Amino acid sequence: MVSVSVRLRLIGMAAALGSAAGAAGQPAEGSGEPPFRLSEVQPPAAATPVAVAATPLSDAQLRPLLARLAPVAEGGEDAVEYRLPERSRPPPAPGQAVALPFPPPADDPPPATAAPGADAPLEVLRAYPRDDVALAPHVGVTFNQPLVALGSPREPAPADNPVTLAPAVPGRWRWVGTDTLLFEAAAGRLPMATEFRVRVAAGTTSAAGGVLPEAVEWTFRTPAPTVRTVHPDDGVTGSEPVLFAAFDQRIDPAAVLERVRVTAGRLRRPVRLAAAAEIEADAAVRLLVDEAPAGRWLAFVPVEPLPADAAVTVTFAAGTPSAEGPRATERRRSFRFHTLMPLQ
Repeated sequence: MVSVSVRLRLIGMAAALGSAAGAAGQPAEGSGEPPFRLSEVQPPAAATPVAVAATPLSDAQLRPLLARLAPVAEGGEDAVEYRLPERSRPPPAPGQAVALPFPPPADDPPPATAAPGADAPLEVLRAYPRDDVALAPHVGVTFNQPLVALGSPREPAPADNPVTLAPAVPGRWRWVGTDTLLFEAAAGRLPMATEFRVRVAAGTTSAAGGVLPEAVEWTFRTPAPTVRTVHPDDGVTGSEPVLFAAFDQRIDPAAVLERVRVTAGRLRRPVRLAAAAEIEADAAVRLLVDEAPAGRWLAFVPVEPLPADAAVTVTFAAGTPSAEGPRATERRRSFRFHTLMPLQ
């Protein structure tokens, strides 16, 4: 209503202004004031509807009126059954249904069960590690029958432990479940450079009565020392360098030094262990010592200055010992560097 009224007033004002401009002989455009103004017009208030008083008809008054209507026909095309969608077929049941009486007859024998016992001998299903291993964090044995009950202590007493490890290592045996026995070394791993022998005693009896007929034995070996880091390696250095080598396990520096061979100019040069002051004075070696695990490195220096402009070879001969076990290296390990030329 508001928009219609505004539009009508605009049309009327535009017509009036156009007539006035034509009569004066001057165009309506170009004057300094706008030709018309807009204002909002409120629609007239709607009349309030008056409620009419009415009286509902009674049933006796309604019956004569309804009797005048034509009767409603029943049946015919108007009555149609609701069409339901087709249902999906049920999925096929797996297996085969067999009708059995419930409860079963009392005279039927119980089903036969094969419980492990004296008729089922005890066996070792898994034994690890075996042969050569890079690292041995633990030793494990798994049987085909439980050897202890669920409520048994997790750590077997020495007299009840059927597994022996030689050489002996500080640590503990514990049951993992009822059929697996695990040894954990106190140091987090078994010693390196060592050959171990594990034995499960014959006659070991399971909780069900199964007996191990024969002893089960196997061996495994941890590696001999291996050189991991050397310095200087294929570099150029002065005639009095501090030489460095780090290993993958603990070593005795004095024992390893006996297997070190340093040659320069085809001549063997004697070496000695480096003093703490000599290590501290060499920034590169000092950094290597800080990064190497304790007990796994040695630093050594030539007894006499090396010749200038010479190719130097440092060799760790076969038989380099370890401080963790009796196994020694079987191959030599060498690295090379070159000394500086003489000043000219």
